[in-house]
Amino acid sequence: MVTVAPLSESADLTSMGGDRAALIVISDPDREAGSGLGQALQQAFGLTPAEARTASLVGSGLAPQDVADQLGITVGTIRSELKTIFAKVGISRQSEFATVVARIALLTPGSQNHSWRTAA
Repeated sequence: MVTVAPLSESADLTSMGGDRAALIVISDPDREAGSGLGQALQQAFGLTPAEARTASLVGSGLAPQDVADQLGITVGTIRSELKTIFAKVGISRQSEFATVVARIALLTPGSQNHSWRTAA
């Protein structure tokens, strides 16, 4: 199955060589899904597994301190990961990132069971 969706207009697309970008998700329905959203984030933006885990939690609306508490790591580590994640995604604000993650979650098999909140 192939799903194509435009990426956020607020992302800096000039660094990618253009003014438009889309997320293309290719999935095999016969293959068991692992952590679908985390894998989609890794593939779409080149995130590490740890960054993808943090990204999915922050993108779902959790505050960095809440993510740190949930993962058992320091908020400083979360903030450091967020800097790297935002650079890879091409954004600078957590609200923009929540929108990107919510869009990817809608396209990712198995992630529809989560409650996604986007910041205005």
